[in-house]
Amino acid sequence: MNFMTDTANTRVADAYAKCRDGDIQGAMADYAAASSLYELAGNAAGQAHCLRHLGDILREAGRGTEAELVLRAAEALYRTLDDPLGLANTLRPLALLHGDSALAFELWREARDLYRKVGVDAGVAEAERHLGDR
Repeated sequence: MNFMTDTANTRVADAYAKCRDGDIQGAMADYAAASSLYELAGNAAGQAHCLRHLGDILREAGRGTEAELVLRAAEALYRTLDDPLGLANTLRPLALLHGDSALAFELWREARDLYRKVGVDAGVAEAERHLGDR
């Protein structure tokens, strides 16, 4: 590892702790900083992970436009990686952002298939609840 990656790892750990303690602004700042550090270090997996968490926090905070942009950046990175769980976990909050739309349906369907591929039954069940009888 290098200094940037070590620092990014520390920022991610800090972000987890801040989320747990309710410091959402601090967590967002740490995830954003860690994402930038991972990008500089050439660590696409780390960057995607941070963007996914940042996007989900933004979504939960009602900042849908920002969440969409961040989650789409994470999605683009995950599509270049061999990480179906990371991609599924990114498609999930994107689908939640889009409610009951046709786009949400497509996102849920892909997430369900990815969760099924990696054996995450809870993810499959959640996606199927959202897909309903469609």
